[in-house]
Amino acid sequence: MSFGIDVYFDNRFSEGLLELLEPPKDITPSYLYSISSSDISTTEFRRLHFLERFYYALESTDKSLFGFGFLTEDSWLVHELSFNIGVASEYGEIAQVSTSDISWSIFVVHFGIIGTLAVFLFYLGFATKFYLMRKYEYCKVGFLYIIALVLTSFYGIDIILPHTISLLVFIVSYWYSCKYSEESKDICVYQEAN
Repeated sequence: MSFGIDVYFDNRFSEGLLELLEPPKDITPSYLYSISSSDISTTEFRRLHFLERFYYALESTDKSLFGFGFLTEDSWLVHELSFNIGVASEYGEIAQVSTSDISWSIFVVHFGIIGTLAVFLFYLGFATKFYLMRKYEYCKVGFLYIIALVLTSFYGIDIILPHTISLLVFIVSYWYSCKYSEESKDICVYQEAN
């Protein structure tokens, strides 16, 4: 089925996967500044978008640890940034902070490298907990939900949207009540082992 969809869309899925799997070229900050966004594929755009912000955060210990903060495009601090990879506005300016293409760039900008690692470990920790408690049906759903969020975070920003986090909080609270509360054991949907 997926092969048929890939053929229908002129092998775009398989080409994108091959681009992700190929080893990175010598990507330096000067290389990133010389690239034109119109000359690269969307997968390469996302990868370079993340790397440009990652390299910029590495330049300073404060930015590596804490990020830039919760900046918006109209902040005066944004005018000090000079990223080359990004979506051009109607005035021809490159969006420095905002993107709807990849969540991890936003994490690096807002939280820094340490904060981005903390976010990843947060999701990894709950995915592990849900997997270990997969005998509960909602924990299976939670595990698959986190896997889907992480996979789609490379192609969108769903992982940071309020409704996405709210659903995760709901599943976490269900997991917590099944694991720690004896009086709520009767509401936990349990799958018997065969």
